[in-house]
Formats: sequence, C-alpha cells, structure tokens
Amino acid sequence: MPMKLSPPSGVCMASTTNKVLVMINGHRMNDLNLGRYNLDQFLGVDIIERVEFIKGPGSVLYGNGALIGVINIITKKGSDVDGTYVDNKMRFYPGNMDYESSVTWGNKNNKLESLFNFTFLDAKGDEIK
Repeated sequence: MPMKLSPPSGVCMASTTNKVLVMINGHRMNDLNLGRYNLDQFLGVDIIERVEFIKGPGSVLYGNGALIGVINIITKKGSDVDGTYVDNKMRFYPGNMDYESSVTWGNKNNKLESLFNFTFLDAKGDEIK
C-alpha cells in the first residue's frame, strides 16, 4: 500500500521563502512587496553570534511573512571582535573547490560600537550534465 504524504495542515508547500520571516538583529529582511527573502544574499559567518528559530505561525507578533516560522540572526557587536580579524578558508569537494576570505573589524568607543565585515565567497558549483 503506497504511503500518502501531505504537508502540515494550513501550509502550502510551493515556495517557502515568502512564508518564513528572516530578521537580522530583529529587523525584517524580507522584501516588502513580495514578502520574500533573497536567499542569494550572503552574510559572513564570522559575524554571527547566534541564530534563533521560532517555529509555527508568528504573524500576530511579527506581521506578514511569518506563516511557517521566524529566523532571527543575531550578529556580534564591535566589542566582541575588538580589533581586526582576517580569515581565509578553502574547502575541497569531489570535483569542486570553494574559497572564502573575510576581514572583520570591530571596536567600542564610549557608547558607540562599530562592526565592519567584508566576506568574499567563490564557489564553482556543480556542473549540470
């Protein structure tokens, strides 16, 4: 007897980018027109302190776009870095190689905290044959 799979009730499984609200430090990152988050935007992992997941509908608290859940990315503060941090990574996969380089600078002067990050990622990707 074949197994019947169905999505959770009330959730359409077509595209989920407009059903998950993505926030960075509590600020909405989803497009205001379509409610989607551009997954091509890259945030350097070096400046992420933690990631919070809130499962289930959160539209009452966060507005539209939070049908399936909310992802809140909390970044580090300037005082967490306190200086300059340089990182280079190379990852090898069968037939592929990724290169990532980042420079992060953070500082705290009196009440002003500053954090700058530049991350470069070059990935060949898979070849479609």
